[in-house]
Amino acid sequence: MKKDAHFYALLAMAHSVGIEKETAHKIAYASQFVDDAKINKITIADDNNGTILSGLKKDFGDSEKIINAATCHDYFIINTFNYGAMINNTTAFHFVPGCDGESFVKKMRCKKESPIIMDILKQALKEGDPIKLGITLHAYADTFSHQGFSGILSKVNDVEELATSNKIE
Repeated sequence: MKKDAHFYALLAMAHSVGIEKETAHKIAYASQFVDDAKINKITIADDNNGTILSGLKKDFGDSEKIINAATCHDYFIINTFNYGAMINNTTAFHFVPGCDGESFVKKMRCKKESPIIMDILKQALKEGDPIKLGITLHAYADTFSHQGFSGILSKVNDVEELATSNKIE
């Protein structure tokens, strides 16, 4: 989706249900950031003292660590198109598996309101963290727009019998 859905529509919806301006902006920004974060690695070291990294240092400890922080990749750069990126980024943040079907490949297809995304959404709502909620709402919205497709390279993503039409109805 474009910024109009993941940022502006979510911002408007948050305002319409009474969420205060600053919190609504955090939710919308976090949702849009999922499509904007194309940084492959972040180093967490003692000299990183920003407020965002302080939370990461708490989670990962004080020793220097490198984490994969990208939630979206530029697939025009061929070295970002790999299995690790598909599992850690594309599937996790954009094509949440629906777990429906007989085979692994079919279970990896995105499905709107699948049990996985609904459990993640319930947890994000319970925690009350606007950043986690925004990220989760991005993935939730993508379950509708990406349904039937998989975040991993597979035949289930093939589109068959596609035709164009210039007829206006």
